[in-house]
Amino acid sequence: APPAIASRGGRAQRLQTMCGLFAWLGRLSPEVRAAVMEAALGVEHRGPDASRIDITRVGAADVIAGFHRLAIMDTHASAMQPLTVASLPDVTLIYNGELYNHEEVCAEALAAIAAEADGLSGEAASAGAAASAREIRPVRRETKCDGEALLLAYAAWGAKGLAARMRGVFAFLLFDRRASTVVVGRDPFGVRPLYVAHQGDGAWQAFCSEPAPLAGLKRGDKPLVIEPFPPGTQQTFRVRPRRSGAAVVAPSAAAGG
Repeated sequence: APPAIASRGGRAQRLQTMCGLFAWLGRLSPEVRAAVMEAALGVEHRGPDASRIDITRVGAADVIAGFHRLAIMDTHASAMQPLTVASLPDVTLIYNGELYNHEEVCAEALAAIAAEADGLSGEAASAGAAASAREIRPVRRETKCDGEALLLAYAAWGAKGLAARMRGVFAFLLFDRRASTVVVGRDPFGVRPLYVAHQGDGAWQAFCSEPAPLAGLKRGDKPLVIEPFPPGTQQTFRVRPRRSGAAVVAPSAAAGG
């Protein structure tokens, strides 16, 4: 289904506002979908400029990713989130914050990607192959959004140390449909809020800029856990299939990545 986008005026509260994000992973029954969509709209007040909610899949899990925008760095529609750039079609970003070193990270990431592509092209040519075993896809910067640095860094170096490379205040989620993973990170001082909710069985996981919208996601008798995502932490959540739908499994937290 095409993404739902609603643009709004009303910038009077800009100084008191920051972007709002929401994400949910699990099995999306009609009953659950209504509650999740309501929760996704629960932080709409944080983004006075526009809202967008995407429904997609990561591995065996349905994913609802919502973003409520306060446009600062790049006000064009091309920088609207959830953000997927043409050269990295399998990875989507939602992000709240400001990356002070985004220009430096983008330049280094693009150089690393270009060097790897040159090496792969050379290997393919020397082997007389029409193409390398690994796909060689041109990657370039496509927006002026500072958050694109996260996409490019992930493309260049993967998830390891991703949050640690960034200088700034941030909370982010990267959805990798090819790897069936979601990478979540937060700045060391916790300046940008991020909360996580679950019921302890791996059936679903949700993230939000505020805790209140998550309260309506409880299903059944199992206790609902809502807690801050730890500052200075990065986790990779892996989606694994199981008979009842999907299991969202997170490894032990790693500080900074």
